[in-house]
Amino acid sequence: MVLIRGGEFKMGDKMGYNDAMPEHTVKLNSFYISKTEVTQEEWATIMGGDNPSNFSVDCKYCPVDNVSWDDANKFISILDSMTKEDYSLPTEAQWEYAAEGTDDRLRFHFSGGNKLAILGWYRDNSNNQTHPVGQKATNANGIYDMSGNVAEWCLDWYGENYYNKIQNGNTDPRGPATGTFKVVRGGSWDSNETFCKTTTRSRDLPNQKKPSIGFRLVKKAQD
Repeated sequence: MVLIRGGEFKMGDKMGYNDAMPEHTVKLNSFYISKTEVTQEEWATIMGGDNPSNFSVDCKYCPVDNVSWDDANKFISILDSMTKEDYSLPTEAQWEYAAEGTDDRLRFHFSGGNKLAILGWYRDNSNNQTHPVGQKATNANGIYDMSGNVAEWCLDWYGENYYNKIQNGNTDPRGPATGTFKVVRGGSWDSNETFCKTTTRSRDLPNQKKPSIGFRLVKKAQD
């Protein structure tokens, strides 16, 4: 995992979809985040050999897919019991902060730069499938595949107008208290460039499984 030092950043987009506006200031405590998306091999190891992935032929290092938000949390619960750690899905704010590189002076469209082809697998270069993690360039934090390959579940409930309600300077925001959908970020192998932007917000039902959605992990760190 990669240590992301706590700090303050501008979350959201001045010119994105309505649910990504307005841009607002968020403070975060330090945390660790996975360098890569959870792989099929990692999933099978923790889940007793099970591999639900649509793209499972000779691809143990590809990200696990076809897992719901509920499934991801079952994986985390088992992993916690095995390791005595306290893992979680990233909050939406943690995800965006880690994806952007934690420096507002270097705001890119995608995680690591403005040329998606060298950073991620998406509609134009994926051949309609996932690819082994870590083959594309990292972002400034040394993290792979935060734009493309598979989109990633976040901890938060999705709120279309949540950004209009959040207060500037909020520390470690966790989204609305309730909702229907969970946040999905980062775009996938079948996404266009817009949906691979670090600020674009997507959503799905917590029991929904898709070959375009996987996840990565976070855990707390001492500041």
